[in-house]
Amino acid sequence: MKATLLYIIDPDTFEVLLATKGRGVGAGFLFGYGGKLEDEDGGDMKKCTIREFKDESGGVSIEKYYEKLEPMALIRFFRGEDKNPLIDEPSFEVLCFRLFASSSEFVKVIDTDEMEQPTWFKINDIPFNNPTKMKPGDELFVPHVISGNTVKGYIWFEKETNKVIGSQIDFCTKEALLA
Repeated sequence: MKATLLYIIDPDTFEVLLATKGRGVGAGFLFGYGGKLEDEDGGDMKKCTIREFKDESGGVSIEKYYEKLEPMALIRFFRGEDKNPLIDEPSFEVLCFRLFASSSEFVKVIDTDEMEQPTWFKINDIPFNNPTKMKPGDELFVPHVISGNTVKGYIWFEKETNKVIGSQIDFCTKEALLA
């Protein structure tokens, strides 16, 4: 399964928009907005990001930002000790985007059943070390996305838990993310 995540950063306040995932993979944890690539997206991950943000934000459109969506990370996720991240297909993979935009443009973002309590966090106050707030493994790639480092890699979880049992995150070019 392919999916996207979007991290919107206000360049004036250095805050990032996160919300608590209401259902599905990662329910109860803070995330950027995003979701699964659908047929209607025509394979275009930016279109997926725009559609998912609109669905999850209560109807706020970011279509005008299509060209400004920056791919920053491609992370492959594996679950289960019997998996081998070097040869097996991932459980899912996520292409992460970054967007600089004023928080004042997003005052209409509301709670939805998918994303609850949208909140702007100071970048230094994102609770990466709090396992009840952030999903384990996010601390390995989200700071890179926010700070502008382009990375590619994998995170490997135990079969039945969110415990990370392996990972590799490497710097790369933006072109490598889309290859």
